[in-house]
Amino acid sequence: MDPLSDVLTAISHPTRRAIIGQLANGPARFLDVAKPFDTALNAVTKHLKLLERAGLIERRKQGREVFISFRGERLREVAGWVNEYERFWNERLDQFERYFEDRKEKVKEMTTASTRTVEVKVERTIPAPPSEVFDAWLDPKIPGTPWHENNKLIVNAKVDGLWYWLSSGGTPHYGRFVEIDRPGRIRHSWMSPNTLGEESMVAVTFQKKGEGTLMILRHSGLPNDDMAKAHDKGWNSIFDRFESIFVRGK
Repeated sequence: MDPLSDVLTAISHPTRRAIIGQLANGPARFLDVAKPFDTALNAVTKHLKLLERAGLIERRKQGREVFISFRGERLREVAGWVNEYERFWNERLDQFERYFEDRKEKVKEMTTASTRTVEVKVERTIPAPPSEVFDAWLDPKIPGTPWHENNKLIVNAKVDGLWYWLSSGGTPHYGRFVEIDRPGRIRHSWMSPNTLGEESMVAVTFQKKGEGTLMILRHSGLPNDDMAKAHDKGWNSIFDRFESIFVRGK
């Protein structure tokens, strides 16, 4: 058995630890060491031999008396070993803790990024009064509206009314009208694979501007910049076609 194991074995028994505690106060004779213990002297002798073999005590003869004294060097070696491993595990646990703190921060950043939304704004001045532009925007027969030229279409243009259309490319779009205030404002939800299935909101306002109408569309709640760019391009294309209907009609 190696010296460190000898020390650990020696201090593993409560009686031997009690003997060390007693001798820490100073050297003592054998009978004085054995006196506090309710056990045979032979058993105390065996404990002392184990402590001596581990280098934790030594016997010294003074005249006719034999005194037993404590040696602390070996315990300091054990303490150094324990401290070394304590430092080792503290460093590992610190690294472990930092890993989870970093992971928690990354999850927080991802959550923040996933909850951040983007808004698209598109506007045109249409050469027609607001009431005419408002009605045309809800008419599926008018080119340039979101409801025109789709493979399938359902539009129930009233508050809480549902709408659905399937594009020629097979992409479904759907939502619910939440506000219809003729001739000033239309607002409805908007969901599709291009919003990652999340609900976004489209608000269209119609403001009188001279003899025409300032038409402003705000599409909010889009999940990220890429989706926002795609919707910005799509809405601008729709507005261009819608505006051209009125321009050609002048």
